[in-house]
This record gives sequence, structure tokens and C-alpha cells, in this order.
Amino acid sequence: MPDLQTDFALVDRCLRRERRMREYVFARQPERLAGKVKEIDDALDALMRLRQAISRPQRDLFGRE
Repeated sequence: MPDLQTDFALVDRCLRRERRMREYVFARQPERLAGKVKEIDDALDALMRLRQAISRPQRDLFGRE
């Protein structure tokens, strides 16, 4: 059985690495930032829809009953 703390540590390490890589890229290529902001907004919207779908299990991810 997988160890939950090990899984959390792995996810945390990966997220920190991804954040450092993005900061590195954006510091050297600020013109790429605008496109990434849109990507992040879209991802946050998708996460909100997923959270709503999970909190209302009688509906599927597409809002169908």
C-alpha cells in the first residue's frame, strides 16, 4: 500500500520544481508570461468545475443529471 506522506512529499517536490522552472523561463522571456496567465486561468476554471462536480455527485462533469 502506498505511503500517503511519501506521495505528498513527491507531489510537493514536483510542484516546487515546476514553479522554479517557470520563474526561470519568465525571468528570461517575459513575453511568454501573458500566454501562461491565460493557461493558468483556464486551468483554474477547470479545477473549479471539477470541484463543483465532486461536491454535487448527482451531476456528471458536463452538468448532466
